[in-house]
Amino acid sequence: SQMQILLTVSTSPTWARADQTEDGPPDDYAPFGIFVGQLATRYAGKVQAIQIWNEPNLRREWFNNNHRLSAEAYVNLLRVAHQAIKAANPSMLVIAAGLAPTGFNDGVNAIDDRLYLEEMYRRGVITVTDAMAAHAGGWANPPDSTCCEASVGVESHFDNRTFFFRDTLDDYRIIMQAYGDVRPLWVTEFGWGTVEAADLPAVGESYQFVNYNSLNEQALYSVRAFQLGQELGFIGPMFLNNVNGCISDATRIENCYYSLIGPDGVERPAYSALQVMPKD
Repeated sequence: SQMQILLTVSTSPTWARADQTEDGPPDDYAPFGIFVGQLATRYAGKVQAIQIWNEPNLRREWFNNNHRLSAEAYVNLLRVAHQAIKAANPSMLVIAAGLAPTGFNDGVNAIDDRLYLEEMYRRGVITVTDAMAAHAGGWANPPDSTCCEASVGVESHFDNRTFFFRDTLDDYRIIMQAYGDVRPLWVTEFGWGTVEAADLPAVGESYQFVNYNSLNEQALYSVRAFQLGQELGFIGPMFLNNVNGCISDATRIENCYYSLIGPDGVERPAYSALQVMPKD
């Protein structure tokens, strides 16, 4: 089977923005448009889709005093990118950024993804995308479970709909339908992390939930999520995070929690479970 590639473009080089405190968009959107247009030309036939940005509802991904954290600022960038990509290669798909599911909403550090998604639609995102995207995390909650019941052994990260894979997909679907968007929802990031048998450093409070998942649960939940995506009927391509984060990016320990291959290079149970899973 032919490999289909989604290329995600996020952040901007330091020369493109005055303030480099955190990752963020360029001060001037025009050069960004030129850049993604060149990507669309260079990788025509090799890359099928480009996703513009990663989790722009978080300050750490979108810090720029000229373009404050907002769905409006992001859709403006998306509009520039869409125009350039389609001019260079009309067949290349333009995918909206997956938002970070966050019940947190102070407008400075984060904007709640459901509210941000609605505002994207109000700003006309449907006209400058081929598909919308979700980062449907599961934390330590099984893919079929819904808020706000804790599964056995789960002691935190279950008191909000943002912590549930199924709730995130359902909530996005409701918003999409309200704005007449009947296109499949792409799940451009999902997965379940675990510290079992990996000899990983102790996790901070924000990653406490990876203590509750076993390697076996990681395998079961990952396979079930793909099955659920097919059953729901409104889900497009799904991208599991990640294949070999323990090795490919050893500086960020959180990548190793989700990796299908352990730090020792040995395949985890989820790897083989996904390998034998029936696929289209």
